[in-house]
Amino acid sequence: MATDTLFVAIKSLPNLLNLPAIMVVATFLFLDFFGTATTLSAAASQVPQFKAEGLENSKKVFFADAVGSTVGSLLGTSSLSTYIESVSGVLVGARTGLMAVVTAILFLLSLFFYPLLSVVTSAVTTPALVIIGVFMMKNVVTIDWETSFEEIIPAFITIVMMPLTGSIALGLTMGFVSYELLMLVAGRRKELPLTMHLIAILSILYMLTL
Repeated sequence: MATDTLFVAIKSLPNLLNLPAIMVVATFLFLDFFGTATTLSAAASQVPQFKAEGLENSKKVFFADAVGSTVGSLLGTSSLSTYIESVSGVLVGARTGLMAVVTAILFLLSLFFYPLLSVVTSAVTTPALVIIGVFMMKNVVTIDWETSFEEIIPAFITIVMMPLTGSIALGLTMGFVSYELLMLVAGRRKELPLTMHLIAILSILYMLTL
């Protein structure tokens, strides 16, 4: 029953004051952060305007994701986050957020048909994910494969590890870490911005929580 988990998170806050619980919270934090960041990056890569102007409103995206995660936890659901399936909407022209509102309404209506939808869900989402993968592979042609190994090896690791691990976030974090390490070994530390060092550290912490 929904009432069994409603607001249980608030009642259980004292139980978080121990190391195992903190590690669990940290794991969900990194999963949520990297899941949102990688999904946002994948979606933006399909929008020409984003490529040219950059993700100026990314803070709003992370804020919306944080609100969804917080409210969802209070209501007793599993962690809410952005999903790569969102790219399918972007590919057909979604830009303003109206798609998300319509999707939310449809999800609400689906509650009444849950027994039926639980049977066909995987059969419906799998073809959509295949199509998304096909469109994402288009970006491979933008990689300069004639450049230095410290730049193309991380790209290769990222591409290969996504399907092998079954996680876009984990594939990207492995790419971040390998890029940082290879650039340091190659003596190109000065070319790395401070942000890259921070991302590499967060990536390592994320993998340690898995």
